[in-house]
Amino acid sequence: LEPCGCSAEILLGGIERITGYVAAARELYPDTVMLDAGDMLFEFAKNSENEVAQVKAKAEVIVAAQKALDTQLTVPGELDFALGGAYYLEKINEAGVEPIAANLEVSGVELKPGRIKAVGDSRLGVVGAVDPALYEGLAGVTAAPAIPAVKEAVAALKKQGATTLILLMHGDLAATRAVLNAVEGLDFAVVGHAPRETDEVNEING
Repeated sequence: LEPCGCSAEILLGGIERITGYVAAARELYPDTVMLDAGDMLFEFAKNSENEVAQVKAKAEVIVAAQKALDTQLTVPGELDFALGGAYYLEKINEAGVEPIAANLEVSGVELKPGRIKAVGDSRLGVVGAVDPALYEGLAGVTAAPAIPAVKEAVAALKKQGATTLILLMHGDLAATRAVLNAVEGLDFAVVGHAPRETDEVNEING
């Protein structure tokens, strides 16, 4: 939520700084859409019984922040299921954020593989996907292979008139690159799991 003081990076700020930054950016670039690539609600996969009340309180603040950010779409990260799939879906619904993933089913709910969002003159096709290896052993969560599901989702969004396609991938850089290299038509990708602190840009199939 905010820096605790035990880190040297105490000036980075927390949710208030993020929401302020986004609000200022929207003043300059009003044609924007907020997307999230996972692990939105929790920091850890498991919490002790005496930590549950605290992590739930944090989740409520994060839900309010997502409303302020007007986040449109998210891909569920494995940490998002720390309190179960039903709790995750409840909180995401409260935040007004739609979870998408071409290869993920949560508590019996098959998520939409992608959506089209209007951004200025563009029709942004957003495809969600996950690395199944991260979701093994999670109760009520079923992940299928990513590449076939993403191929199908990309084809469907193109038929719907998407002009630009972005992959929201809850997987690490290697898993994201594997999907990009195997699926034609994707223009950009966001790495949702263990993203590196870098401004490096990687061109795939360039």
